[in-house]
Amino acid sequence: ITAAAAVQEQALPLDERLSVPWTMRVGEFTIHDSHPHGLMRMMLGDVIAESSNIGAVQVANRVGARDMFDYLWRFGLGHETGIGFPGEAAGLTLPLTQWTDTTLATSAYGQGLAATPLQMVSVYATIANDGRWVQPRLVQATVDEDGERHARAPSPSRRVISAASADMVNRMLAYAVEYGTGTNAQIAGYQVAG
Repeated sequence: ITAAAAVQEQALPLDERLSVPWTMRVGEFTIHDSHPHGLMRMMLGDVIAESSNIGAVQVANRVGARDMFDYLWRFGLGHETGIGFPGEAAGLTLPLTQWTDTTLATSAYGQGLAATPLQMVSVYATIANDGRWVQPRLVQATVDEDGERHARAPSPSRRVISAASADMVNRMLAYAVEYGTGTNAQIAGYQVAG
């Protein structure tokens, strides 16, 4: 979501190399990447490929708290999907009025919020669907006692990011699987994004 917001909002040039240290002080906390490293020069695609928390924070700082909050909401986090299944959780996303620098930072790499598996699938599906969120559903059609099939109405959808932005984020996610931290997800003969 952070990358999608940055690409859509043109928060930084895609060829800009950020200076990414191993640790960073945010508010009262020190955050860090998963493995110690020297100062690294990373473009947005590298931040995704290496799953850099610090790089994600730097990108989110460029996007800004208001836009980050808006993109989390637009991608479907912090509220129910509307699937109609009893007991669906909304996840946890603080209201923007309660955000601090730490909230922005931890939300940038996914630890400042809670999302359901269905919400996360919907985020990836939105990127794969050219930037259009489609409300998930459990039932495609019903069959009555006479064997007649009754299709459900199409699910509501909304544009979250442009098709061009979604394509760019898809490329970054594919790069992460091909060269970054997602190499275990490779499938011979297929391009996998993740």
